[in-house]
Amino acid sequence: MIHGRGFNNDALWGMNLMTILQAPTDTQKRLYDAFTHCVTALELPLNKITVTKVTKIAGLSRRTFYTHFLDIYDLYEKLKQHLAQVLAIGTAGFVTKNGITKPAGILKAIHDIDQYEPYIFAVSNLDTEFFPQQITDLVQQKLLDYVAHRPDKKSVVSERETYYHILFISYGLGQECYYWMADRQRIPAQDLAKNIYYQLSSVSVGMIDPDLLDQAVAKLNTFDAN
Repeated sequence: MIHGRGFNNDALWGMNLMTILQAPTDTQKRLYDAFTHCVTALELPLNKITVTKVTKIAGLSRRTFYTHFLDIYDLYEKLKQHLAQVLAIGTAGFVTKNGITKPAGILKAIHDIDQYEPYIFAVSNLDTEFFPQQITDLVQQKLLDYVAHRPDKKSVVSERETYYHILFISYGLGQECYYWMADRQRIPAQDLAKNIYYQLSSVSVGMIDPDLLDQAVAKLNTFDAN
């Protein structure tokens, strides 16, 4: 089990965690608050979270719970849906149709995603593939969009080679972000941003001239996040 840092649940509610519920009522918010308290602060596995436990924390009845949600898994799926939205917004800071974001911009995107760390940990403890797979799929789509909309579409490699390069890079970044989230001592956030920038850039550089990759690595040795 991976463990997150302590956090203020009320503060995170201020970050619109409940937007996935589309204008939630106060009752829905209380039930959802109780659920996220169980999976984050108490670090309970999903099979240990009951409707009775959630309603007791929320100070509501079981009948009220079933008025708004189907079961505990309904709440869990809504949490995953919202985190998917959060990650989509965050990874949008990695690459756009206009090009690869500079390391400083990627570093900001990493910090934006990291604000949801307790919830990412909670879901990861229940589904270890969720976070890296989301990053993989989102980065892959962003890179494919970028390649498709490049002003200069000339390439010395085939579309097939570029596609597999993107698949490889996307999978690697998903795993790297997951391991960074689990152990920040493994690599500083600034170095993670640098690595992400290099790997994303390798797609466009490799399309133009594979020999330029060594030059790209040399340039990154002077990385500055400011």
